[in-house]
Amino acid sequence: VCELEKSVRAGRKVEEKEFVVLTELLMVQPLKLDGIEAEGKARAQRKAE
Repeated sequence: VCELEKSVRAGRKVEEKEFVVLTELLMVQPLKLDGIEAEGKARAQRKAE
């Protein structure tokens, strides 16, 4: 993400494909986090959401 941001800020052209791939990779992370079981207060909070 940082390297892509540096390129954009430097005025370099960045292919749309790079944004698409990065977006897809980032969208997978919440799905992985949803699969983690929490204990105690954290679990109760997740169930409330």
